[in-house]
Amino acid sequence: MRENAAAFGGDPARVTLFGQSSGGTSIFALLASPASRGLFTAAIALSGSPSLDATPAAVYAQNAPVVAAAGCAPGAAPPAVLACLRAANASALARALLPGWSTPGIFGNDLLSPAGMAVHYAALPFVDCVVLTHSFAAALAAGVVDVPLIMGGVASEAELGPDERVRGLSAAELRAVLRRDFGAWGARADALTDAVAAAYAADAALDAARAYETLAADYGTACAFARIAVGAKRGAFASPIYLHIDQWQPSTPVFRSREWNLTWAYHMSDMVAGFESWPRAADAAAPYPAPVDVEHARFLQRAWGQLAATGRLDAAATGGWRSVEDVPGFPAHYGRMRIATDRLPPHEPLAFVVDDRAARCAMLASFGFDERFEWMN
Repeated sequence: MRENAAAFGGDPARVTLFGQSSGGTSIFALLASPASRGLFTAAIALSGSPSLDATPAAVYAQNAPVVAAAGCAPGAAPPAVLACLRAANASALARALLPGWSTPGIFGNDLLSPAGMAVHYAALPFVDCVVLTHSFAAALAAGVVDVPLIMGGVASEAELGPDERVRGLSAAELRAVLRRDFGAWGARADALTDAVAAAYAADAALDAARAYETLAADYGTACAFARIAVGAKRGAFASPIYLHIDQWQPSTPVFRSREWNLTWAYHMSDMVAGFESWPRAADAAAPYPAPVDVEHARFLQRAWGQLAATGRLDAAATGGWRSVEDVPGFPAHYGRMRIATDRLPPHEPLAFVVDDRAARCAMLASFGFDERFEWMN
């Protein structure tokens, strides 16, 4: 990065990493690796996975069925296993991935599963104690790589997942879906259902799908990022952490595929807007991007550009956006930027909010959702 920056007019002494989804997870991995020190001066991570904490033993156990399905000798030396896998039948390997690579998920009946009801994702970069010496949360708290950081996600990370199953339901019908989803919790399922239904009642009264998606995003990213950022600033992380949740939505429904019209703050909508790579409007006659869409793009560009240029955000130019600890009473209280507009539902203005989603996050934590957060990419 530094070696090539000058070739296209960049400053080798000021390198900012940017990543979204899996790219955000990659940034978290770099922040957890001492080998990254000095290679970059700031980072912007959107919708990365906070659950970057797998141990070698867990990863080896997860991969064992794949090795076995390939017919490789149990306990063989790594070079022999590698050669065996390279020579294996591709169809057999593909079938082995489904039961072998599985982690808790946020979609469908896997929502908030305590015991790993599987969606089939491989483990993320894992804590091998060589390249990654800490989990992401522990690395930030220890200041392993201490650089200014923008970190956050969108309000509906899972819009391509469960919404069709719950779209148009009444609040009572949504509660029944939640109860089925929480069945794996056994004796605690009813209490969890009651707590979630109460916490998201206002959302459900407006739109059951949005309430469901908000729950998934809160647990998967929003609560996790707040907990991790507060822990970092209570620890050894000295640089500013600019926490946010992006609630902006397209001014008109847009297509990301033939199957879905996306209408809310869908996964990747922040990057789409910030880079002005506008998708096709569902209605070809709709004026898109509208001024409100461009306004959102300019806000993101301004914040990202400031971080890259100076390592800090100008609160006066970014709606009051400050580091997570810059609120009275920290660490009992924290600040997060709500990126929104009162010209689109849910009609909430851009604001630096104290204790955003704290009550919901505390409720989820009371059921044990405060160590591993279900967002994998």
